[in-house]
Amino acid sequence: MKTNEEESKRSSMRPGPNLMGCFDRRYLGRIIAAMAAALALAIVAKQFDRGSPMRIAIIGGECAVLGYVISITVLSIRKLDELSQRIHLVAMAISFTVTAVLATALGLLGKAGLQLGDWYLWVWPFMALMWAAAAFVIRRRYE
Repeated sequence: MKTNEEESKRSSMRPGPNLMGCFDRRYLGRIIAAMAAALALAIVAKQFDRGSPMRIAIIGGECAVLGYVISITVLSIRKLDELSQRIHLVAMAISFTVTAVLATALGLLGKAGLQLGDWYLWVWPFMALMWAAAAFVIRRRYE
């Protein structure tokens, strides 16, 4: 039978009520606005020749938008308790590793002659999905 001290210790190790609670409406609004800006920049960039200084500058703007998205995501995670932050850290490490292996495999398969199309466009969405899936799996360990 568990003592009150053991139960108290176990409950203090549980992640907060909502592991993804830091991604609230304000966050989602910022993400939607940033993605709309990135899409608009991509559409404008298509009007210029590949390698032109203007197209390169616009792509630099898209990269800045991506940096903004990463920054607000990290700042949102910082609002969580320590255990939830740790869960996200481990989930990101798993996501990074799985994505790196997949991207390397696809790159090598492409070099070997397999026609894969524009797979690199899906690296970031895949990494985000792996992160979310890993966070949910890891969280179950603490429930």
